[in-house]
Amino acid sequence: MRSKVNKYRLRDEYTIVGYAEQTSQGMVFTGKYPKFWLKTQQKFTYIDEAIGILDRLNRMIYEYDIVSYKINHREMRREGIVLWSEEKEAFGIYDINSKHFTFFFIDDLFLFEKDKLEIVSHVFNRPELMERFKL
Repeated sequence: MRSKVNKYRLRDEYTIVGYAEQTSQGMVFTGKYPKFWLKTQQKFTYIDEAIGILDRLNRMIYEYDIVSYKINHREMRREGIVLWSEEKEAFGIYDINSKHFTFFFIDDLFLFEKDKLEIVSHVFNRPELMERFKL
């Protein structure tokens, strides 16, 4: 079982307003601008958890990201939503077309290659997917 990453994306409905990270000194907040959190009280209604994996462009992947990915060495790229499985207590990709859920890890074996994963959007920016998958 992989250890938990204590990084979070903070958003107000469809807009990312900042990020937070739990450190040994407490919670550290960052935003678009220096001293972002000190200027005004920021409003956020959703907290998305980082899954501890970077995409091929070295961006942290969070739950509710839409990722483009490849399986094995096939040329066809697929798209899926990064979701948390309560039953298995693990993150995975829910394929938008096949509706198949694939975990990122089985025990400690990573099932995807980093260069085959890329964030392409966020499900909260695609209302039709939120409605379709009841998110």
